[in-house]
Amino acid sequence: MNNRPWYDKTMELVRKHNLGFLLNPGGGQFINQDKKINIQIQVWDDREDYKTLLRGLQKLGLEPEKELSE
Repeated sequence: MNNRPWYDKTMELVRKHNLGFLLNPGGGQFINQDKKINIQIQVWDDREDYKTLLRGLQKLGLEPEKELSE
């Protein structure tokens, strides 16, 4: 399976929201203290990590609610 498209989509969100990333024993987290973003991910599958990041940003009202495209 080619995960590159999911990685690219994640990086679009990282740039758009000026996110930093920390790797920790539980996985990782995207952060931006100014925007109060702290979203934990598993760091095991690019597709699932993208979906988790997008859902977190949607819950914060920073991304529009939309269906995830495969």
